Amino acid sequence: MDFTSFSNPFLCQKKIDLIEKVSTEFSLNYKLQLDYHGIPFSIEASSEAILKLILSLVPVGWVKNELSEPGLKLSLYSIRDFNISSLEWENEASAECLINKTNDQEIAIQRDFAGKMIKDHVVAIINEDIVDGFFNILRWFMPRKLLGIRNIVLHSSCVVVDHKAYFFLGHSGYGKSTLTTLVDGRPVLGDDMNILFQIGDDYYAKGAALGGLYNNKSILDQSYPVGAFYWLFKSSENKIEKMESAESYRKFISSCANIFWGESDGQTECKMMKLATDVIDRYPFYNLYFSLDKGFWKYVK
Repeated sequence: MDFTSFSNPFLCQKKIDLIEKVSTEFSLNYKLQLDYHGIPFSIEASSEAILKLILSLVPVGWVKNELSEPGLKLSLYSIRDFNISSLEWENEASAECLINKTNDQEIAIQRDFAGKMIKDHVVAIINEDIVDGFFNILRWFMPRKLLGIRNIVLHSSCVVVDHKAYFFLGHSGYGKSTLTTLVDGRPVLGDDMNILFQIGDDYYAKGAALGGLYNNKSILDQSYPVGAFYWLFKSSENKIEKMESAESYRKFISSCANIFWGESDGQTECKMMKLATDVIDRYPFYNLYFSLDKGFWKYVK
């Protein structure tokens, strides 16, 4: 694996060694079953604290006594199982996720977790004291699993205006989270990760529960028809510019979270590109220049 993007390659190698040694057959005593946006989850954990963390993040209705069909199996270990402190585990400046595939196994290393995936079984080590540990595991593999049921995870904020959902896109620092502090009571589905999905001929939006902030867990059960997409620019004035199709496609594709272009199989990338083309054909895309005076909301419609 190439560690050049990591400031602490020794820690990276230690995480790889740990996750490779963890047995996928080892029995874990704390169990939970979830339906996560239509993906059945069977979770087993080495500590009750891990389950309490997960339950604090998802709506009660997602917890199931039985799963309707076999789905993903997620085996979670605590860093405490390996006598590792939080300070040692997170001693890395980069937040990049490093992926390595060999045969039927995929290994992922990131500042907050170490994981391996063999078909539909994911094994991971996390620090249960931080929310991002669990969320970043999901960000690693869930966007590709959700794409299989035509759900696209967008790196975005999403705000409801007049019963329609508007996606706000942009690179980190472009204002996605800032914009959600200027909503004046408008519902915010999420300030970092949101899901775009199709029902019939129309697309809808819902909060992803894959990180970032959401007002409360109950909003994760709500979905709204899509209105438009806006690429953000912080500015001293408020204005919009209509995008051409090529620019819309490029910016939409760049906002699709954790598809790992070049690392994914060709079918995944082809499916994403077809869905992107369909979305761009159906909905308007704009560049939105916005200031903190909230006057930009007149353009969101």
